Amino acid sequence: MLLVTALMLLLSNPASAQRTTGTLRGQVLDPTGAVVPDAPVTITNQETGVTLKVTTTSAGTYTVPSLIPGLYRISVEAKGFKSFC
Repeated sequence: MLLVTALMLLLSNPASAQRTTGTLRGQVLDPTGAVVPDAPVTITNQETGVTLKVTTTSAGTYTVPSLIPGLYRISVEAKGFKSFC
């Protein structure tokens, strides 16, 4: 089973109060705590159905900027691991 630690941060900047988007950042780890590089990450807005795809870096991290507020489903796949949502 693939352990995913997703840190969700909606960035707010007081100087730009009109900002209506946020950034999703996360890190993908295996059950031992080791990073999982080059893992495909799919982010789906559950209200609109819009899907975005990114790949983890060599440090197992990913960043998805300019997301509208909403409920998102995050799924990760990596060779040799079960899919994790």
